[in-house]
Amino acid sequence: MLKRATFASMLIFLFSLSPISFGYNLDAAIQALYHSPQNAAPVYNGAVSWFDKQRGFGEIQPDDGSKVVFVHFSVIQSPKKEKTLHSGQRVTFAVLDDGKTRRALWVRPL
Repeated sequence: MLKRATFASMLIFLFSLSPISFGYNLDAAIQALYHSPQNAAPVYNGAVSWFDKQRGFGEIQPDDGSKVVFVHFSVIQSPKKEKTLHSGQRVTFAVLDDGKTRRALWVRPL
């Protein structure tokens, strides 16, 4: 268990960081770090539009017809430990929407 002074120092450090360094706002970063996939709402199904294996990112088109979602290889949770997706592959995922970009979290191939 953290001492109060240590916990307070960590909070001050987190809030002193520039939101630009995260690529999105600090609240979104904290939400992504501390929320489990069970608490993330909502969960979507969709198909991979494209995925660049060399660069490690791509886009997913949700089945509900909403805007495309950015996906990075670091959020792929495959039982085979593969960190790549294929065009047209079906996936399930949560979405982190910071108002600027929609990012996929906890991407699982179906």
